[in-house]
Amino acid sequence: MAMSKEQFLAKSSRRYTEHEGVRLQSLTAKEYFEWEADRIDYAKGKVTKEKIVTSRPKLLSLMVVDEDGKRMFPDYRELDGLDSKWIGDLYDAAMSHAGFADDDEVKDEEETEKN
Repeated sequence: MAMSKEQFLAKSSRRYTEHEGVRLQSLTAKEYFEWEADRIDYAKGKVTKEKIVTSRPKLLSLMVVDEDGKRMFPDYRELDGLDSKWIGDLYDAAMSHAGFADDDEVKDEEETEKN
């Protein structure tokens, strides 16, 4: 039996997980698609240096929240000076929690290299 509209919408609530004491919230569909679309400069048809440099902190700024669900880093640039290993590990956890495939970035980079 197919689910009702109410059952469908109930699956839309935010999910939370923790990674090394940091609370991550899931993305809404709109946040997910906007972040994904922002990774490529469609006018130029490729990934630019700016997009690469800002991609990870922008995702973390959307997903790192306090106990009340409030974003801890609404300005993604606050993450620029943090340890790269720490940010990389947190980013990997965020990507997994958001539902991005592990190889999404590899595919994007391969496509960019081909162009």
